[in-house]
Amino acid sequence: SMASNGRPADAMDAALGALGGVSVEGANALARSGVFGWDSLVVVLVGDRTAVLPQLKAEGFGEPAAATADGAF
Repeated sequence: SMASNGRPADAMDAALGALGGVSVEGANALARSGVFGWDSLVVVLVGDRTAVLPQLKAEGFGEPAAATADGAF
């Protein structure tokens, strides 16, 4: 599928290798920089719903749509 999308064969290895250079501080700074149009972004979170929902609420996010592991909403 990467070839059909015009990506080189080593694209996945390169992307995974770059993840090691990402810090929480750097990611947060970029998120707050204004480079993203938050009104049109889709944010996908995976984790414990009981832990994630209070964090989202505290940050001012609305109630998220939820899906099960099999993709049902």
